[in-house]
Amino acid sequence: IFLKQKQTKMIGDLFGSIFIIYSVPVALFWFVLSKSPKLVIATTASSFMWLLSAFVSGIIWIAVTPLKEDFWFLLLVSVPIQELFRYLWWRLLHKAENGLSTLTPDGNVVITREKMSLASGVGFGLMYGVILSCNMLDIMSGPGMIPSPGCGGYNYFFISSLVICANVLSHIVWGIIAARGWEERQHGQGLIQKTDWKIFFVLLAHYGAAFSTLDTSEETCAASVVPVFAIFICSAVIAWVVLKGGLKKKEQSN
Repeated sequence: IFLKQKQTKMIGDLFGSIFIIYSVPVALFWFVLSKSPKLVIATTASSFMWLLSAFVSGIIWIAVTPLKEDFWFLLLVSVPIQELFRYLWWRLLHKAENGLSTLTPDGNVVITREKMSLASGVGFGLMYGVILSCNMLDIMSGPGMIPSPGCGGYNYFFISSLVICANVLSHIVWGIIAARGWEERQHGQGLIQKTDWKIFFVLLAHYGAAFSTLDTSEETCAASVVPVFAIFICSAVIAWVVLKGGLKKKEQSN
């Protein structure tokens, strides 16, 4: 009976972690993006772009043998590579606007650049979540639980699920902010422009979220959880402001 209860608890923790990580992005995909085949394709394709960025980062990490055991080096390299592939994906979408008519109405769904950036962010976030959670979920399927240092009463997998969830959501809003920054940069002049703060913010926020996961303090797990959620909330507010500003400009131009 004890073993059955323990197994039931592990299964409950497993599905709980899955719901924590994927509930919001899956809801966005189902209620907003799945109604348009174009948005579904954009979400799927952008997820593979993140996978390519992870593949390139892995090659560099393996190639630099002396720093192979230093995870800070992997984060230092992978963050700009992910942002580079985010930019390349945006360029690809921008090139396809005329040739593939990506912004023409898709049935009853009106396709906008804002929806495309949302689809791209969801794709990046979902693939990030899948890659980072697969190993964790595999370990959870085995016997026993690993207690979380500094957070009595909570296991390691619950805390990891919260961190992954915050980063998945951050990827979604970073896609919106970065896309808006690149759009505005197209219409400006000069190497450095006032609107570039959006692009730099995404890069710095990504670095902040990535390096906060390196904290291994046994005194409290808040050192990892609080920063990533603070970064997400700040990024979400900026994304909302950016979207409102973009919509106002469209209304004024019309």
